Amino acid sequence: MARVICKSCDTTKVIMLKKIYIEKFRSCENVEISDFSNFLVFVGKNGVGKTNIFRAIAWAAKQVKTGELSEEEPGSIYPAAVSLELQVGGKTLVYKVGLRTEFKNADGSPEFLYHLEESLSARLQDGLEDRIFIRKDGVVKVGIDGAQFPVGDRSMACTAVMALLPAHVATAVVKEFHAFLSKVSYNHLDTPSSENTSRFALHQDYIQWQKSGELSNSDPSQVELMLLDMQLKNKDKFDEVISLLSHVGIIKSFEIVDLALDKKNVPRFHLFNWFPKHYDSDEPRTWTDLSFGTRRLIKLFVNFFYQDDAVFMLEQPEDGIHSGLLHQIIPMLRAYADGRQLFVATHSPEVMNASDPEEVRIVDFVGNRTSVRQLSANELEAACEYLRSDGPLFNFVSMIEG
Repeated sequence: MARVICKSCDTTKVIMLKKIYIEKFRSCENVEISDFSNFLVFVGKNGVGKTNIFRAIAWAAKQVKTGELSEEEPGSIYPAAVSLELQVGGKTLVYKVGLRTEFKNADGSPEFLYHLEESLSARLQDGLEDRIFIRKDGVVKVGIDGAQFPVGDRSMACTAVMALLPAHVATAVVKEFHAFLSKVSYNHLDTPSSENTSRFALHQDYIQWQKSGELSNSDPSQVELMLLDMQLKNKDKFDEVISLLSHVGIIKSFEIVDLALDKKNVPRFHLFNWFPKHYDSDEPRTWTDLSFGTRRLIKLFVNFFYQDDAVFMLEQPEDGIHSGLLHQIIPMLRAYADGRQLFVATHSPEVMNASDPEEVRIVDFVGNRTSVRQLSANELEAACEYLRSDGPLFNFVSMIEG
């Protein structure tokens, strides 16, 4: 039972993602994951749906962030829906977004019609819910007074509420919700084996990148532009990232040289110099000179510190990275998470052994559907006993996975 009330919702800062429910999203026919902690490891064989879980969360978050429908990601014409529960102080915000795609071929003019439904509510301690907004049949209804307005098929309700009803009592909650989902990221770290990037960055191109986020083939790598942005805006964070990269043995150092200063001491160019760890010469190298694994590791660290996301989903960090480094990297990321949530999909023994048994989620493919479960109480007890006997967690999980 829901009550149509908004004034009781507070706007305490969103703390964390607590629960998800995924329906008919790719292989996730009916997947529920509850009791999210600050660190979770999703394990399972190839093709069972670990990536699809991350993509479902990212799909819901990206649409809220951008305000525009992304219809291709669910991967099906069947109704797909994702529900997210977020802890907000003493309350829980519940957001659900559902998409149904309809194909019509009237009068020889084929087209896809998108039917989008959304709702955001606050679940109170007594189990009742305060409706913040609901969107159905192209109309958004907001709060206790039922203020409503039409919304386009490809426009998301959050953005519309903030733009059209900025003074409404419900909008403060919507802004908190929007701010949190804007800081959810899915990091698959895709890095081509070879890249064609420039060693130089025009300062004007850097400014344009800040505005649009787009790169051309002649630009430096996005990683280097993020490092430049950190150096200019938060030198302490920049120094810390470079220090960490050096500490784990990825590079000796990295420097950005400003060139052709104008009369106001603003550089016209920035030159990026990389000094790899295992390179005999003291001559600086370019981004494209670095190995695949080195670039992937640098991208991981830069994304993690630059984005500063509330939820950082990481896909198979072990790909192209020496297993010995993972022993250092995962504990380091956990130490620096500081209240953020870090979720890792992995096959790596090193990543799994950096986890506690309570943090493992086993992903399987049963009846052509993705399933997810925690270790049972008996399995947790057995895992703890196994670890006390100096057995690594990876071995234990491998045994119960079959």
